Amino acid sequence: MNIFTSENRTVNALNVPICFMSFYFIIVGILSFFPFFDEFDFSKVEPFLWCVVVCAFIASFATRDSKTSAVIVSAVLCSDLLCFSVCKETFGFGFSVLLSFAFSKYLGELKMKYLLPLSVGIGILSGILFGFAFPLWEKGIRTLASVISGNSFAFGGLCDAYNFMFGSLFPDLFYFKDYGGSTVINNSLVAGALNIFKASISQPLSAVSTYLTGRYFANVFLPMGIYLSLFKKIKSRFSIPLFLSLIVSVLFGNNTMFLIFIFFYNPFLFIAFAVGNALASLGSSLVDIRVGFIDNASVIEMIKYMSDAGYFLAVGLVCGALVYFISKYAVEKYDFDTYRFIPPSVKKLLDALGGAENIEKAENDYVTVYNPNLVNILKIDCEVCENKIMLSDDDLNTIKEYIN
Repeated sequence: MNIFTSENRTVNALNVPICFMSFYFIIVGILSFFPFFDEFDFSKVEPFLWCVVVCAFIASFATRDSKTSAVIVSAVLCSDLLCFSVCKETFGFGFSVLLSFAFSKYLGELKMKYLLPLSVGIGILSGILFGFAFPLWEKGIRTLASVISGNSFAFGGLCDAYNFMFGSLFPDLFYFKDYGGSTVINNSLVAGALNIFKASISQPLSAVSTYLTGRYFANVFLPMGIYLSLFKKIKSRFSIPLFLSLIVSVLFGNNTMFLIFIFFYNPFLFIAFAVGNALASLGSSLVDIRVGFIDNASVIEMIKYMSDAGYFLAVGLVCGALVYFISKYAVEKYDFDTYRFIPPSVKKLLDALGGAENIEKAENDYVTVYNPNLVNILKIDCEVCENKIMLSDDDLNTIKEYIN
């Protein structure tokens, strides 16, 4: 199993986990409309639930063995729990996927007598190390916040990228802030406007509602642009998780599942999203748009609290359209659905023949190329006859395997 390429890539194992967690977020989002559920804090449950689900499917996908999968799930979950017990922070959703992938790929082939102690031991050690390293990491992030304070483009670009990989620290710092005017005072990031009339009774000093520059574009316009660019391209097995994650992102302001999908489906889509988010934040900052929200930056609260609708929609639609064309180009240029991993030794052989695009076909006795002048006869044992290249049997068979 690899991360991005070939039929055995990680996104295939994320189909069910993304659907499951999207349904979970939809249910939690609906329940949040009822005052009775205001006392429930689902935020600490979600990372552990995701960790178990995604690790189970990745391990099963990689090892095809239920006992091995159970051991790997236990090890990764143990690591996450120990990290939380030390620093009160859980792994990010993206980090959980990568950790599950690493355990499955590099430990999944071990025999059980080695797998159990080694995976659990690594899980315990890594959880403790991550936990104790977190305060230092948090200090570095706060330093970064002070360095880029006032730079709405940088804040917008880093916001979702950081949260996708490392979890809840970044939204605690920035989601409820003004990207363009954040500053660090007494080791705390302070910005935006507090709505004291909406403050929690149990936490009267909490910033329940603030004003944000550009955050809505990440949850509403940008996912729509990417979804439309993939609508005709996406295969049937991916249509449901992509659609459900889009619903969660737009209606309930949580684009984590959407970012998980596009990152592992095609990382260039993730880059397009980050760039679009940065441009939207910059654009809305330049036209001085202020949008207030209480719970999540979703389309529901956008409609309720939006002001300067004309400017807001103009910037959002422009950035959404921009991301549409960028993502469409990225998928056409780097199509991981059909991409095939080529080992370095084979790539050297292809490069010596002028690249894979220079090879027209591989016959029984020779390879036909479009431009024989691109063939580097110093790097390959061959005979050139016009546009026909005679190779050794081993090289010819290798070319046939990867070209035909």
